[in-house]
Amino acid sequence: MAACSKESDNGNEVSASKLSNYDNKSSLEPDRLLLDAFVDTIVPKDQDPGAVEAGVTEELLAWFDEKPEEKTKAIEMLATIDRVANNKFSNTFKKLKLEQRENVLGLTIRSVETASTIQRVIRYNGCVPG
Repeated sequence: MAACSKESDNGNEVSASKLSNYDNKSSLEPDRLLLDAFVDTIVPKDQDPGAVEAGVTEELLAWFDEKPEEKTKAIEMLATIDRVANNKFSNTFKKLKLEQRENVLGLTIRSVETASTIQRVIRYNGCVPG
């Protein structure tokens, strides 16, 4: 279904130093598992690596350093997704099964700009749904 590779544009894996800024409570890092669940819902792991295994979460976190306005949109979107999951399934988004997460995303993604931005980052990482 999905094929991904974890490489940056210069062929190197994303360095851990890019993620070091996400250790405090004011960043997206506390929501990392939620972001993992989100990208895994878009390109889940099957016989091929999914978005999480391909490093999409790390790329998004690093990209948010360069685009704080997108980081703000993503935090708002993830909070909305989590609220809908709690309302519909009485559980957090990251604890839902894939089918339930897909249902929640269908109900909550209203921002085409944010969704298309995240899709561009996923494509940049070599993830091709198929």
